[in-house]
Amino acid sequence: MTVNSKLIERLAPWIAVVALVIIWEVTVRLFNVPSFIFPSALETAQALITYAGPIGQHSWQTFWTTLMALGWEWRSG
Repeated sequence: MTVNSKLIERLAPWIAVVALVIIWEVTVRLFNVPSFIFPSALETAQALITYAGPIGQHSWQTFWTTLMALGWEWRSG
């Protein structure tokens, strides 16, 4: 494997994510999709920043609930 192919292999997932976000944003704007149906990538990022605290709290609670359920299931067989 050459250096260029290794670099491409490492960057490919990031390039794919950026391309999908750009396609998402352009599609929403091009077809004037209302935000309540399909918000744009920018609106979604803004909401994640605005509501980072509650999202983090609920994610933490969900994580622990899932771990407890898996532990209970493992213990019960």
